[in-house]
Amino acid sequence: MENCQLNGLSDVRYVIFCAQTVYFSCVELRIEFAQFDRDADGFISQQELMEVMRSLGLKIDTEAVKKIIQRADLDGSSVIVLMVKKVARTDYRM
Repeated sequence: MENCQLNGLSDVRYVIFCAQTVYFSCVELRIEFAQFDRDADGFISQQELMEVMRSLGLKIDTEAVKKIIQRADLDGSSVIVLMVKKVARTDYRM
């Protein structure tokens, strides 16, 4: 891996921009996840996913939902878990 060197203020601003983008992406992801996590337990179950998809007018059966969960299940728990670490917001002003 190459060493990263910052070459002046514009590079520092770019790094700050990237950090802010990651922070806001995490926030947006949590908001979207909450739309599916109806009981706010930190997981999206098969039932929750099916309810949301049907509320959007999609005709989906249990087997299709199981397949979606299996593809997104990172830990074998049969639910979707939000795998975003808590990010502390820092004020990045120059």
